[in-house]
Amino acid sequence: MTKETQHASPEDVLNKIQTFMIEQIKAGADKFAITARLEEMGVARDQAADIVSNFYDDIMRAAKAEAFSSDVMPVAILAAAFAALLGGAIWGALVIFTGYEVGYVAWGLGLLSGGMVVLAAQGRKGRPLQIVAVISSLAGIAIGKYVGFHDALQGYALVEFGAEVAASLTLFSGAVFSLFVENIGSMLGGFDVLWVLLAVITAWQLPKGMGITPQRQA
Repeated sequence: MTKETQHASPEDVLNKIQTFMIEQIKAGADKFAITARLEEMGVARDQAADIVSNFYDDIMRAAKAEAFSSDVMPVAILAAAFAALLGGAIWGALVIFTGYEVGYVAWGLGLLSGGMVVLAAQGRKGRPLQIVAVISSLAGIAIGKYVGFHDALQGYALVEFGAEVAASLTLFSGAVFSLFVENIGSMLGGFDVLWVLLAVITAWQLPKGMGITPQRQA
């Protein structure tokens, strides 16, 4: 092996080799080109050939298994909608019962959305699924914000205008939704933006594939 890998753990060496080969395959290299590249890096010819033989086919099988297929989109969209509703409801409930907005729950929404999409897609990944997961995470955050806003508005109305007015401000009231849309900008602070970004990044990364198209590498 190269000098860089002589003192690394076996797991680190395997991860580096796999990452290197994935990048080479993405760049269009075949087995022979990758073997030659390893030799240029100081790996003995026989060892380089063994490495490529052991990893190349496994990587291609994994790429084929995760390749995006449009037939998984309907169930992925349903799973994303469920994740948004569930995550938003949980966040809203936490706000109501604790009186605080726990920002990292928004990050959890990104994890939930991305995970549910990948699960529903049976391990398939790709750009369309990434987009669905991101939309789901943003929708979940919006739902959580809306539930918290509704509770606060209803509490304010109860104190200022009485029980009858408060009762009229239901969760699905058009007036409540309009007020929410009008004031959503003022409800987003610096930390809110940070947590939203973390949620989006997480949701985007989970359904992200290796970027290898097996058909081109056959």
